[in-house]
Amino acid sequence: MKSALSFGAFAVTASAAAVDVCKNLPAVNSKELQAAVKTDKLLQGCEKLIEFAESTPARNRQVGTKGHNLTTDRLVEELEKLNGYYKIETQTFWYNTMITGTLSLEIDGEPADGGLIDYSPTGDVSALIVVVSNLGCNSADYTEEISGNIALVVRGTCPFVQKSALAGAAGAVGALVYNNIPDRLEATLDPDARPEGNFVPTIGLSDVQGQNLATAITGGATIMASLHVETEIKNLSTVNVIATSNCGSSDSVLVLGAHTDSVFRGPGINDNGLSAEDKANIGAYLNFDTIASPNYMNGIYDDDGPTGSVDIFHFYQVPFLDAGIPSGGLFTGADGIKTEEEEALFGGTASQPYDSNFHTVKEDAKQFEVGHLHATRQGHCCGGGRVCD
Repeated sequence: MKSALSFGAFAVTASAAAVDVCKNLPAVNSKELQAAVKTDKLLQGCEKLIEFAESTPARNRQVGTKGHNLTTDRLVEELEKLNGYYKIETQTFWYNTMITGTLSLEIDGEPADGGLIDYSPTGDVSALIVVVSNLGCNSADYTEEISGNIALVVRGTCPFVQKSALAGAAGAVGALVYNNIPDRLEATLDPDARPEGNFVPTIGLSDVQGQNLATAITGGATIMASLHVETEIKNLSTVNVIATSNCGSSDSVLVLGAHTDSVFRGPGINDNGLSAEDKANIGAYLNFDTIASPNYMNGIYDDDGPTGSVDIFHFYQVPFLDAGIPSGGLFTGADGIKTEEEEALFGGTASQPYDSNFHTVKEDAKQFEVGHLHATRQGHCCGGGRVCD
């Protein structure tokens, strides 16, 4: 779960003062909203978030840190400057968040490089490595041989959480998930349990590491691994910032959302819970996340897009769709790899990540594709205006 910033386009209630505010306001106009987007203001906002991240030792805005608290405080302050247009609330809630994590990995007694998987359970295990069939997205992919051993599974198609949970359900004592693109895999499991099974200690590998292991094992080699994972996961309180316009209809609400926190690895610059009583009044949800990738592509949220789309779609959009709320958003690519087709369409460089600093401590505003940040924000305004119409 991410701490969220939500703008309800239409109000639930309106005070007498709010009625005066609304009286002289025109209806939402898509073109005027787009014209109001200014690149310098966007970059100032990015720099401010980086400043907040740098107030923490790990240079992030993770929930529970000073950086995140400064972020939500600033949002409230900025919204309060709008002369009563919004009813502003902070909604406190509790959830599990990973504070720190360390790992060590040995393959056949030799130290090996591994990537931390956020929210992996703590564990210290040694066992044989067994290759999981296909992409490891179905219980049938996990044979009896997996039980008591370490599952080796490739990234792709389904979320990492599903792979780790299915490995746990099959009796695995650990899991190694290897990348399907160049580079070591660092990823995230959910902070909450999955219906498929319990998570197991999980470490990420590079594509080369995983492919070499899979080839050797399927060729008859017997390979042992020792995994040590230690994560600190705490139940913390944080807030959602909810700004509901005092103008409009209370039975037709457009929710515009973005998360206010970052992962603990970086400042989260480029980068839902709704009550049953409210969901019937929500006409649509538009998500704003990951919109200034330097090697960008132009995309919309779905679950069959480029590598990584399924994880983002699952995390941000599925809860709204499951509640019967139309949902979508724009996306310029995270840590996936740009295809040759996308290079032909959008420029940039094929076979390279959309954003090589995504979810890393190296992220800063200087790396962004500024022109596309501006264009994507205009797209958000266009979408919001059109839905309001």
